[in-house]
Amino acid sequence: MGARAIVVGALTAALACSTPAGVPDVPDVADAGRVVWPLASGLPTPNAIAVTTSVYWTNADGRLMKCARGGCREPTMVAFGQYRSGAIAVDATNLYWTRAYIDGPVTIDGAVMMSAVSGGAPWLLAAGQDGPVKIAVDATSVYWTNSGQTIFQPGKSLGSVVKCAIGGCSGIPTVLAAGQPYPGDIVVDATRVYWTDYRSGSVLSCAVGGCGGSPTLLASGQTPGGIAVDATHVYWTNYGTFNQADGSVVKCATDGCGGTPTVLAAGQAGPNTIAVDASSVYWTNADDGTLVKCPLGGCDGAPLPLASVHIDARPNALAVDATSVYWTESVPNGVGSVRKVTPK
Repeated sequence: MGARAIVVGALTAALACSTPAGVPDVPDVADAGRVVWPLASGLPTPNAIAVTTSVYWTNADGRLMKCARGGCREPTMVAFGQYRSGAIAVDATNLYWTRAYIDGPVTIDGAVMMSAVSGGAPWLLAAGQDGPVKIAVDATSVYWTNSGQTIFQPGKSLGSVVKCAIGGCSGIPTVLAAGQPYPGDIVVDATRVYWTDYRSGSVLSCAVGGCGGSPTLLASGQTPGGIAVDATHVYWTNYGTFNQADGSVVKCATDGCGGTPTVLAAGQAGPNTIAVDASSVYWTNADDGTLVKCPLGGCDGAPLPLASVHIDARPNALAVDATSVYWTESVPNGVGSVRKVTPK
């Protein structure tokens, strides 16, 4: 099994732990027929989140946790010791995540890990990655972006978009696109992989089988953050300027839009993470702490508010399933929670 045969850590499926504060039995917000439920609270800066039959998230203390979608008083620990975990992806069988090891201003010796969704010892899928950022998975492969740099190293073009078979790639992932200025968020559909580039302000794509190192440019001149995809379109957030409410959420056909994406909502306060389902697109506004949604066809610049984070908190990431929207949030002292709003 190549690099997967390297066991990292000594976790067993029997390990579990509880959140320091427990979880209330009642919803903390109810508005317009929607109920906001806390799934887990008192968490040390929960960040990335993913959902299948359970909800999974990362904590700043190096633990990867899961909780039933209906809630849990004691979340289950899937993995521990995974410090600087940056992003997660999940399928029916496994959980995948990125780890970035930091040495001063330079991001070095990053890794991509995996484990069974039920827990157990994590496996090393690929080591020696240069600053892995975000991650996605399809039926056969795991895809991720390597930043190749940090903000302390402007001008370098060492970023890449790579993939590795779920069954392992002997620790040597296939490079789909090299020389990328600063690739960030990433998603995949049946035929192509799509990503945002933070430094160049571009959104690009490449066939999952490779594109000869020449990805397709979908749009430039953006301030892209999160990205999502459905059967026909790619959606992304443009953060805009901090605290200026000049961000936007846009879409582009998966086969291109002539470099001019359609604006679904403008005047947004720092739109960041994003998700999509069959009828709507959902995103967090980092500057005003709101969670909103908009029909796929647009909402005339007036998305529907779904929820607000707690006072002084900041939304970090979100995910959706058939009935609910889930998100992580944290306050400046690092304490946070995982919450959901139902119905979405």
